[in-house]
Amino acid sequence: MELKEHWGSFYSENKSVDSFFCSPGIVPDKKPAIILIQEIWGVDEHIQDMARRYASAGYFVAAPDLYSKGGKDAARSPGRITELKDFLDRAPMSVIMNEDERKKFVEREGPDRARRLVETMESIFKGRDMDGMVKTLNDTVSLLKGDMGATSVGTVGYCMGGALSFMMSTNREVDASVVYYGVAPEDEKLKDVSSPVLGLYGGEDHRISDAVPDVASKLKDLGKSYQYRIYDGAQHAFFNDTRSSYGYGASKDAWARTLEFFRANLK
Repeated sequence: MELKEHWGSFYSENKSVDSFFCSPGIVPDKKPAIILIQEIWGVDEHIQDMARRYASAGYFVAAPDLYSKGGKDAARSPGRITELKDFLDRAPMSVIMNEDERKKFVEREGPDRARRLVETMESIFKGRDMDGMVKTLNDTVSLLKGDMGATSVGTVGYCMGGALSFMMSTNREVDASVVYYGVAPEDEKLKDVSSPVLGLYGGEDHRISDAVPDVASKLKDLGKSYQYRIYDGAQHAFFNDTRSSYGYGASKDAWARTLEFFRANLK
């Protein structure tokens, strides 16, 4: 399918936000839209590739760069994030998910490289303004349903983006939310979930997946629509085919479930 893609910008809280947009070459009269929410690595080549995949399925896709609002921090530049990603590829998941272990691991590098790595880790692991990101995503919904005339809007996110997608399910203008290995909102916010939610998790990603049955029980008691799948043997970030954690079987099944979920809920 021929696709149209471009980088553009819009405003959120009076600050410019960059976004990657992708759509079918011929946009249908009824155009459901998807907000594709980045991992901690930003709107990198993998996320842009995912935008193309969703556009090939018939959706108008916006992937806002949540690090660009009001100007991007140098520690979050593509080059710095690529450097950190390459470094962490050599680290076991137990190191990646543990702040103290990450610091020990980085000490093996030279002083200049270690400084850059620590700055970028601090920025993307600890310096995230999740509430500010939600405001940006809410403004993305308004952009899509307003100026761009989307008939419905779904959200899908991975890792950090998965948590944000779950948070976006409390926005009544969102029609469906897909969560890839992202944590759920705090208990007091679960009552505000208004859209159907699909959660997809790795069985070996215990920090996140072990909490899923309890979240499901609470949402059921609240009368919310939440379905989930935990893939035995799959790691965190099993859907990212550029990472060592990629799991072919889990990602193939999750992709089919995601498209069916959006087909059923986005009109």
